[in-house]
Amino acid sequence: MNAIYFLLCGPELLANNVKKLLRAMEYDMSRFHTESYGSGRSAQESGDVNKSLQLKGPLHKVTFTKSGKTVDADENITLLELAEAHGIEIDYSCRIGSCGECEVKCKGQY
Repeated sequence: MNAIYFLLCGPELLANNVKKLLRAMEYDMSRFHTESYGSGRSAQESGDVNKSLQLKGPLHKVTFTKSGKTVDADENITLLELAEAHGIEIDYSCRIGSCGECEVKCKGQY
């Protein structure tokens, strides 16, 4: 019988939960391999935020609830880029929107 190997790439929380499950199933952890993306980072506010962001077009106000910071944004910047430019920590992993780690609830007014 062929041995089953687990190869996991994902956020640290996912990897930890999978490890717990496999251990509970008495799985041979020598056959479990993982890599984590996105650990050990911290957002640091850039010196000249307006220059680094180069916002254009109609500006909108974005409030990051946990930090309480309200900042200007345009339609071309991602929330992750905006948060990083202002030193605001938000969760993310892949930076392209496919993993869902950075998913947040948004609400607004027109």
